[in-house]
Amino acid sequence: MGILQTILRRKPAPVPQAILERRRCPRYDVNVMSTMYWATHPMQVVLMDISRHGAKIGSRFPREDISVFGLQVSVDGHTMKLPLRVVWERFNEGLYEFGGEFVELTEAEQTHVDRFVEAAQRHCKTTRRLDQKTA
Repeated sequence: MGILQTILRRKPAPVPQAILERRRCPRYDVNVMSTMYWATHPMQVVLMDISRHGAKIGSRFPREDISVFGLQVSVDGHTMKLPLRVVWERFNEGLYEFGGEFVELTEAEQTHVDRFVEAAQRHCKTTRRLDQKTA
């Protein structure tokens, strides 16, 4: 039996199963301008998506070598600087992307995030949810 016949007789590779999103809360596409506050200077960024527990940021520049920064979030005319710890980062199609989780939020800060997420939920589509499977 030749190599071609052996390849043709193989069982097809299994189709990958859908991956269950393991986030605690749904996240929402927002794509709004924001500001990150590093130790040395503020930097304009795009707040790409947000959930009650974290956010994804896009920037033209790499982040400074610190793990927690302030992320400015505005909702209903009120602005707050929220602490966000970087959990992952990558360079994707000419854009630096950072994903992180909010850390040690005060009650007022968590209420602010909740209001922003509620507004995003009303005006934006859900990108991924805990109860949805993604391919």
